[in-house]
Amino acid sequence: MDRKKPPIIIISGPSGVGKDSAIKSLMKANSSLKYIVPFTTREMRSDEQDGTDYHFIRKEAFYRSYNNNELFEWDYVLDNYYGFFKDAFVQEPESLLITHALARMALRISSKLENVRTAFIMPDDYNLLHTRLNETDRNSKVVERLRHGVEEESHSHLFEIMINFMETEEIASEIQKILI
Repeated sequence: MDRKKPPIIIISGPSGVGKDSAIKSLMKANSSLKYIVPFTTREMRSDEQDGTDYHFIRKEAFYRSYNNNELFEWDYVLDNYYGFFKDAFVQEPESLLITHALARMALRISSKLENVRTAFIMPDDYNLLHTRLNETDRNSKVVERLRHGVEEESHSHLFEIMINFMETEEIASEIQKILI
């Protein structure tokens, strides 16, 4: 890792494990953290904002960006594209960047950039995970999201830090250790 630049932290884990909540908690506690907004072609949920949680784009816009070589990294899962535009990881000298990404994508990004730290959140309560997914996904894709979570977990051994909690405070505390 390049010691001259602050780390870029990428958090992965199955859907519903608490990645977004942990990032929001960390950003409240640390004003130097800047969230890298990924893009997705999935539908925006009722509690999300375009440009804040994700850049919500149509598949046609993804194809255009892909053809114009405007993407830094991307992946396809559950019938949608997820990823980051080329300018997403531009870092100011003192800024700490944080985001979440699909496991395979996080690992590819960490192989492209020297100052990336990866953390994987492993669910410790699958009943809670199922409940959270039911609360956020009204389109009956819970089973598919749980299945995809198993695929995400298959990459967990490749991450630098493994977090075995699902409570926001515990996750944030473990990630804070990375920053220190």
